[in-house]
Amino acid sequence: MSGFALLTYGILGLTQTNIPGVEELVSFVNSANGIYLYLAAFISIFLEGLYFIGSFFPGTSFVLLISIVAQTGGYSQFALVMITIFIGWTLAGLANIIGAKYFSRTFSITTENKEALENNAEMTWFPAFRSNTEVAQITEGHSARKVFLSSTKIKLFASIGAAAYAMIIPLFLDIQSLENEDGFLGLAIIAGINFVIGGSKIYQELKKPAI
Repeated sequence: MSGFALLTYGILGLTQTNIPGVEELVSFVNSANGIYLYLAAFISIFLEGLYFIGSFFPGTSFVLLISIVAQTGGYSQFALVMITIFIGWTLAGLANIIGAKYFSRTFSITTENKEALENNAEMTWFPAFRSNTEVAQITEGHSARKVFLSSTKIKLFASIGAAAYAMIIPLFLDIQSLENEDGFLGLAIIAGINFVIGGSKIYQELKKPAI
């Protein structure tokens, strides 16, 4: 469903439908300052980090733009923005875990899982995929504490990597020159990953013997 939503959004944008794209994002970020810059960063990554909702919200592009623009205010502003992003992402993960725990208990669909928790950091560092992993691990019966600590560690390293990425991008790419078409085409990559992961999970589930 997330893949179809992203694909639909991209197609609508490429067919000149009046929906916001990267040009509008750049314009908004350039006009944001002070507390509004931090608030925009926090809300964007929080929504992006929420299970299911994050797949529909282009928060990663927004957060990256904010990180890049924040550098114009000096290293202290840039550092505070990155810390705000990490906090917002961590709180989103906590919300995912609490929600998944409540859902699992309500419908009695999980049992205690004592197997080692797999981080899969190289595959799940992206916010939308990390939220899916958090929920999946809880419904599989893993300890909420272990899931939270594991996820938070991955987010810390991912945030540091994103900070380095945000500092390097302006050296090779003029963000101000980006057009909406560039952003809409980029959505196709994320949609494709969603289709591959979602399709493989459904296939694996269908292959399981009936109980």
